[in-house]
Parts: sequence; structure tokens; C-alpha cells
Amino acid sequence: MADDGFIIDTPEGIALYRLLAVTSALRIEVGTGMKMSRGVSPLKIAQQEYGVTSRTKKGALAELEALRDQSYPDNQEQGTQQ
Repeated sequence: MADDGFIIDTPEGIALYRLLAVTSALRIEVGTGMKMSRGVSPLKIAQQEYGVTSRTKKGALAELEALRDQSYPDNQEQGTQQ
């Protein structure tokens, strides 16, 4: 039986996953107009947790992607469409 899963068990890995999850949620909201239906909006999370100053989802997405690229240069997403 193949094990195709993975485990993120370091604080750095968890922080990167969180950043990517918030970035992906914002990308969906900006690209499709769909909204997260539960909890706090990804814009609010970006502002509170990552110090994003933009008041728009599109601006916050750009700031988070820049933060991701600056903080994790080896983990840049491939094929990101904007």
C-alpha cells in the first residue's frame, strides 16, 4: 500500500502552510468572487497575522505573495496565474 501523504511537523513548515492557505483563499476570492463561508475572512487574517496594510483583497493578495517570495524564496509556487 503506497503512502502518498506528507507531514508538516516543523514550526517553519506550519507557518509556510498557513501563509499559502491564506494566500490561496484570497486568490479564490479575488479570481472568482466566491467568499469563505466560515470564520474570519482571509483579508482580515492577512491584516492581523501578516501585517498587510492593504484594505482591498487584490492588494492584500499582492502583499502576501511578495511576503511569501521574500520569506520563502526556495518554496515559490510554480505556475501561479494572476
